[in-house]
Amino acid sequence: MTTSALVKPAEAKAMEYIPFGAADKIRLTIDIVKKLCCVATSQGHKCDDLQATKFMMMCQAQRLNPFAGDAFLIGYDTNKGAQFSLITAHQAFLKRAESSEHFDGMESGIIVRVKETDEIKDIEGDFYIPAEVEILGGWAVVHHKGHKIPTRRRLRLERFAKKFGVWQDDPAGMICKCAEADALRSTFPTLMGGLVLRDEIIELEPESPTKRASRLVSTVVEETHSLPEGAAVEETRSAQEKTDSAAKVRKTDNNPLPTFQEEVQDIVVGAGFTFDQFQKYADEEFPAVQAGSLAGFTDLTQQNAKLFIRAKAGLVAGLTAMFPKPEKVTP
Repeated sequence: MTTSALVKPAEAKAMEYIPFGAADKIRLTIDIVKKLCCVATSQGHKCDDLQATKFMMMCQAQRLNPFAGDAFLIGYDTNKGAQFSLITAHQAFLKRAESSEHFDGMESGIIVRVKETDEIKDIEGDFYIPAEVEILGGWAVVHHKGHKIPTRRRLRLERFAKKFGVWQDDPAGMICKCAEADALRSTFPTLMGGLVLRDEIIELEPESPTKRASRLVSTVVEETHSLPEGAAVEETRSAQEKTDSAAKVRKTDNNPLPTFQEEVQDIVVGAGFTFDQFQKYADEEFPAVQAGSLAGFTDLTQQNAKLFIRAKAGLVAGLTAMFPKPEKVTP
């Protein structure tokens, strides 16, 4: 076998393209992605060839330059094995905005509560004095020369904050970046649609089947606490019947564990809401999910489904606030 014969298969998997805003081509291969672009999971797992190929194709489609820090392939561990997501750097959003002739500037900052007066106000930038204010969220305003009304985004800190890493050291800076990314993505969907910051994604820790089942049950219990006693019993029984029915269907399909998408459906339907209501809520509160394009729960990506599962309490609370259910009266 000749040397050229050995090199040919590897070369066939190489990909060349010109990144956004660059003048020269870059070259990606599976080996390059594994060695330079992939961040291993906490258990040390690296991406496989298929995952590396998907990363290369997404980088080419979005014209991202991983060598310039535009994108990374971030790994995390789940019960179904190592999973990987393409994460976009904040600077990639800024570079694309800067290159647009329609971009007319951006303002951003944090939303705080003044401890002494309980006043809620916006602060420009991410500087604050912890002893005087409490951070509640972040805001951003993006100006487009072709739009009469600028794009405004206001995000709650509790939706994104993690209990580790830089979120603990610099929550103001992180939520400010998330607000900027959200506003820029909504203003320039052609340039930035599909780009997601790592800070916008909620990563899940490994979860056992027992914990997963307990979580679904606790969701139903949490919802019934606010109902009258008779209504609570009825609501619990109804939700349990729906969950049991769904479980039987899955078992007949030789699939003993629900998919992440099915779990989201169980949470939403078990709480008494429809997919249309979930879709409207998700479209307004989580624009990055692009819920308006979904035909059903099964169309959710695994990563987005995990986001809603992790934030199940907020999901149910948000649905309840947006679609108040009529109070049930016990005869």
